[in-house]
Amino acid sequence: MTSLCQRLSSRLLIGGIALYIVAMPFYSSLSGSAHNDARLAQIPLFLLGTVVLFIGQKNLPNWTSFQQLTTTILVILAGISCSLAKNHGAALRECTLWISLATLSAAVFIACFQNKTIKFIMQAITLAWLVYSAFFFLAWVANLLAHGETHFWLAVPGFDNPRFLNHAQTIAIPLLAAATIHTDKCRTELALSWIALCLCFAMLMALVARASTVSLILGTAAAVVVFGRAAFPLARRILLGGAIGFLIYLLIFQGIPHWFDLKTISSPHTPADLVSDHSRIYLWKIALYDVAKAPLIGVGPMHYSADFNGRGAHPHNIYLQLIAEFGVPFFVLLTTATVVLARRSLRHIRQTSHAPDTLTVATTAALVAALVDGTFSGNFVVPMAQIWICLAAGLFFASTNHPISTPGTTRGINLLAVVALLGILSLQLLFSVETIQEYIHKPITIDNRPALPGAEANSPRFWLDGWL
Repeated sequence: MTSLCQRLSSRLLIGGIALYIVAMPFYSSLSGSAHNDARLAQIPLFLLGTVVLFIGQKNLPNWTSFQQLTTTILVILAGISCSLAKNHGAALRECTLWISLATLSAAVFIACFQNKTIKFIMQAITLAWLVYSAFFFLAWVANLLAHGETHFWLAVPGFDNPRFLNHAQTIAIPLLAAATIHTDKCRTELALSWIALCLCFAMLMALVARASTVSLILGTAAAVVVFGRAAFPLARRILLGGAIGFLIYLLIFQGIPHWFDLKTISSPHTPADLVSDHSRIYLWKIALYDVAKAPLIGVGPMHYSADFNGRGAHPHNIYLQLIAEFGVPFFVLLTTATVVLARRSLRHIRQTSHAPDTLTVATTAALVAALVDGTFSGNFVVPMAQIWICLAAGLFFASTNHPISTPGTTRGINLLAVVALLGILSLQLLFSVETIQEYIHKPITIDNRPALPGAEANSPRFWLDGWL
């Protein structure tokens, strides 16, 4: 019975994630805000993830004493940070969100026990970007016919900001490259994977995604450094996909407007903005000020946006954000635990006689790219990018650490884990209720928010209708 429930819940979770990413172009069709729609759609995934963990906890690898100790200390530090924050409710909701993302990654790991599941995920990733590419091209053509110009920043369906699309592409491109390598695919599937990869690159270039490009280069380089020759096939496909994508960009996105003498607008940035982005320096200084103000416990989760600054609700740097909101000790311990866990997973590969799996190389490149991208952007706080990161993390650990499945032996239920998961599920239910209520009934504008021009009234969104 338990095995049946585990298979059912795992399939529901993977099916839900597949639907979530395939539906990328359709967000914002309900509430008018793609961010709100994508955040709302995360709720069933979080709940399913916790259920999968609850049922399949016996399949998780044993935790070392170091992992148990660091997790306990991290929970205590996060609890102290929440308790001393100005707005306890906002801090608790932010912590619930981070915990839900972590449990979702672990649930993906459990759900990927069978190779058929991984194959289905790779097919869903290819389908997602084929569907999105079609809608992107349709939006581009519609804008071309309606306005007589090609404004790429108006051709991004399903995202409030084109950079949010770039965050997802940073994770997706290495995975799409991996999809072109699998030898058990038919020619049609391989061709579709190549088409999706090249079109994804073409869209990336059309939007002048500087941070994503740098992140992909460094992520691919990191995979080559870690895995050596085993990473060459993936690196070659990323390079080839980028080259073909660049040709598509030149022939279609630049060629057609040139032939018809139409104006092309790639991004709203001025040439000076392309060289130096002063807004990020401004936001980073605020984060550093918060660190100096509360270096040990931080100002509180989500509390970077407690004070209006006029530029952004987060510092566009995940590392500064964690240090500012949770404190230096929390960040150091979290970083150490993450590095130790990654090294343990990679060491497991070296201890076997088998070469690294293609998926291992691809997810390593994707996760490193996400970490690099997080230095310049808010990819870790955008709903769609969060799901892509969780998916990549779950696939990484599934390809490097096989879940425990030994029918002849039994493992006792960890009562502490049961209590923890029940607590997480309770927090998620509270998070879900509040999110749904805010989705249906728009929150009142904060009284002390300065008056903003109409064009800026929704930026940053947290000060208009957010948790603070």
